[in-house]
Amino acid sequence: MTPDQAARKKLYQASHGGDLTTYAGMIGDEFASRVDRVSQLIGKAHHLSVGQYKESILRSLIRSYLPRRYSVASGFILFPRKSRLLDLSSKNLDLWNLREHELSKQLDVIVFDDLNYPPVLQDDGFVVLRPESVRSVIEVKGFLNVERVEKCVDLFIDLGKKWVRYQKFSAARGRDISFQPRFQLIGWAVKIDVNGNVEIDGTRLQQTIAKRYM
Repeated sequence: MTPDQAARKKLYQASHGGDLTTYAGMIGDEFASRVDRVSQLIGKAHHLSVGQYKESILRSLIRSYLPRRYSVASGFILFPRKSRLLDLSSKNLDLWNLREHELSKQLDVIVFDDLNYPPVLQDDGFVVLRPESVRSVIEVKGFLNVERVEKCVDLFIDLGKKWVRYQKFSAARGRDISFQPRFQLIGWAVKIDVNGNVEIDGTRLQQTIAKRYM
């Protein structure tokens, strides 16, 4: 048996091993292949289109493995807030019949419960959501460096502050919203400087995030 034949036999045996880790790796390889195909065709001609396509296939992948009660889209979270124009003394007040709201920044990927909480607005893959429905927020970057990580942390801090204000406002109206969604960051690559060194690694990533929350 030649070395090439032996390698093919090994791959064949691995593909029939019933190993869930290998199965998950195959999903990752398929996903990476889809990302690489569009980059290969478009290249650097239009970064925005490539970025939007990558986000689209990421949402599609996540959607494939979620329970049916959850959906995936991009868009905004709408937070009702105390209005200067209304009497808020009644605990029976409908929080969604207020005249004042604050909006999150635009979010790349939102996983939300649309079984129990209908979207405020939904148009194809774009949504505006009430906070109670949101389960996870994912920001997607073409590459990671310190500056981009800090901007994402800024976004998450801003979103977290809005969430806490809404929790307190809801609690005053007799509604307990004790949970918070997960905030996650995905980078397709790590930026390489002119000397061939990575601009951020695991240690620096942790330090950058920790520094922003101190």
